[in-house]
Amino acid sequence: MIGRPTHREISRKIRVAQQAVELRAIQIVDFMSLLSDADELGYSFDELPEILAKLLSHAAYSNYAVSRAPAKIL
Repeated sequence: MIGRPTHREISRKIRVAQQAVELRAIQIVDFMSLLSDADELGYSFDELPEILAKLLSHAAYSNYAVSRAPAKIL
């Protein structure tokens, strides 16, 4: 049996996330928490797409350290 998630699944999710950032199609789940974290790290909310793009450019399957796929958010 192949371990989940597979390299292909993770790579696809990274590509989809990169496309969403490029299109500015980002959905924020916990806005207040995000604002607090951004402030604590010294970033403005307007910098979010640039920061996400930079983080996703470094994301890879080898960075994934969980033995099972994350739950889907509905």
